[in-house]
Order: sequence, then structure tokens, then C-alpha cells
Amino acid sequence: SGGAEINPMELIPTLGFFEIAGVSLDAPEFAGSLERFFVRFGGYVGFVPTGMDAEVNDLTIDVDQIEEEEIAAVFEQLGYDQILIDVGLDWTWREVDETLTLRNLSIGIDDVGSVSAELELRGLTREGIETLSEETFLGLEFISATLTVDDDSITSRAINMQAAQLG
Repeated sequence: SGGAEINPMELIPTLGFFEIAGVSLDAPEFAGSLERFFVRFGGYVGFVPTGMDAEVNDLTIDVDQIEEEEIAAVFEQLGYDQILIDVGLDWTWREVDETLTLRNLSIGIDDVGSVSAELELRGLTREGIETLSEETFLGLEFISATLTVDDDSITSRAINMQAAQLG
């Protein structure tokens, strides 16, 4: 009594970054390895981060570990025993104009190809972030987008596979 009031929201710690490196897993449910997983948060306004970037580097998965049988079968027919995956994401939220910008939203599979996108949306409020739900994203205004697809040999393998099947 008589002291200053404390806002418990100001006591919530913020996370700067999190990193895992050099992980190998050999279990009945899943076998694979991960060279690096990294995520960094920044630009906090209160306890809300206004930016994040994340990377998954060299995630190696045996094709027989893929749960979707049709997808696994295609990789096997194309001659893959393992797939090596890289994933990236970088986003920034600007409270002043309620803009959410996604950069380097990407997934790449070594010797297959990659897909990357950039996207800008408007209308994401602080309240929307703090109460995050499906409705948060339904009312956003689409500003711009870029999609890039790079082929790294899977197309030629698929054509050769189809040619072999047709005789």
C-alpha cells in the first residue's frame, strides 16, 4: 500500500533467440538429422515482438520416414533415398500502419528445387496479435506478393520416369 502499481505485463520476459544445432535422431517413429534450427525475435513493443526470422538448415529425412505414402513413393521412384530440406521465414509487423511483411518464406529440397514467397498484408492490429485467432487474418488487406519457383532437376527426373513408364 502506498507504493506504485505494478503492471504484470511489464514483467513478462522476452525471448531474443533460440538455436539448436547438430541434432541426430534415430527412433522407430522418426530418423533424421538437423544441422541447425534458429529463431530470433526482436523489436518488442511491450511483450509483442514486431519481427522474427527463422531458419531450418539441412534437415535430412529418409524417404521411408515420409508419412504420406504417395509422396514417399514419388521420391522413391525418382531415385531419392533421403531428402535434404532448408526452410526460412522472416517477418516484420509495423504497428504504425498495421502492416505485416513476410520475406524469405521459403522451402528448398536439395536436388529437387525451391519455392519462396514475399507477401505484404495490411490491417493487423495490436489487439489482433494479442488475441491471435483465425479471425485475426480473415480481414487483412492484401497489398502485394511475389512467388519464385526454382527447379533443381526434379523436372528432368519426372520426365524420365514418365517416359520409362510409357515405354
